[in-house]
Amino acid sequence: MARALASWLGDELICARIDRSGHPLVVGISGSVAVGKSTVAADLVAYLASNRVTATVIATDGFLFPNSVLEARGTIDRKGEPDTYDEDALVAALVAIRAGVASVEIPTYSHRSFDVVAGASVTVGGIVLVEGVNALQPRLVALQDLSVYLDAPDEVVQRWFVDRFLRHVDDAETDPQSFYRRFLALDPDGRAEMASSVWEMINLPNLTRFVAPTRANADLVVTFDAAHSVQRVTRTAAR
Repeated sequence: MARALASWLGDELICARIDRSGHPLVVGISGSVAVGKSTVAADLVAYLASNRVTATVIATDGFLFPNSVLEARGTIDRKGEPDTYDEDALVAALVAIRAGVASVEIPTYSHRSFDVVAGASVTVGGIVLVEGVNALQPRLVALQDLSVYLDAPDEVVQRWFVDRFLRHVDDAETDPQSFYRRFLALDPDGRAEMASSVWEMINLPNLTRFVAPTRANADLVVTFDAAHSVQRVTRTAAR
């Protein structure tokens, strides 16, 4: 799935890079939680590297406000919605990248602790892939050279999310630091019910209200089927 898409999209990016000079090529990749954003980004990096093109992934989750801040603001239960991100900081990072700053401080996010980790210095070069549920918000799209939205039916993405949630819980058996250890006491049905509840109460509302509407900002919309194979790629007239 993602590898075939990565080779096709990678060739597009290589051609776009050859035709331009100046700031690094900035590509936004968005879509629902669990739709495959980080997988596509990682496969793109690998494909580009095989063609001797450097690429850097910026996960927008690193720009989420820390859990302590979200809890103080009463927004921890809406984590992932636009106002739970430090969008000003993310915009500033992209502006610096486009200005040619070689080393930009990019904060990171741990899915083990479910929280932001201290920032790290990332050397940016070649192509910059900005991936996350908020990656195609208007202020960010304005700083991108190409914007991609990954799409699939809601019920299919829900199944992918539940499957991923259950894998995280299984992995927590051997990881004392995992956020998901709190769910180990649940039986298999209880874990699945918890995952579905998280989807329905947090991820689906965010997708419906804030993520899916940014599909209209994409230059390319990639639609997956239930087997996570590319069903179609649509070029839009977004810009």
